[in-house]
Amino acid sequence: MKSAKTTGEAWKARFLLALFALGAFIVPYVTGLIIEYSRIKQWEGMGFRPEQTRSWWRNGIWQQSEAIRWRAAGFGPEDAFSWKRMVFIAQDAREWKEAGFDVADAVEWRRYAFEPSDAAG
Repeated sequence: MKSAKTTGEAWKARFLLALFALGAFIVPYVTGLIIEYSRIKQWEGMGFRPEQTRSWWRNGIWQQSEAIRWRAAGFGPEDAFSWKRMVFIAQDAREWKEAGFDVADAVEWRRYAFEPSDAAG
């Protein structure tokens, strides 16, 4: 039969382990959720729905101002990511797209210092 002292020590050890788990895992997780929620609320103020905000984030666009520029140029998160990955800014990407070029073609033409209007004509 276990002594009362052993049972009490086991309870204390479990309690300390639970406190450690709370401090090491749960508190940072909840803090992250609170921060994400507040950032999403900021984006909502500029007309982005929560799922749109997360889509921009998944595609590597973390700055609200950058997402606004891409959206104003007529790009969604996935398209913006493709063009941004090839080092285009929103305005340039829009010009190339309006001239009828996709990302790969625009990269090739730009490599040889062509502007969209020159490459299209």
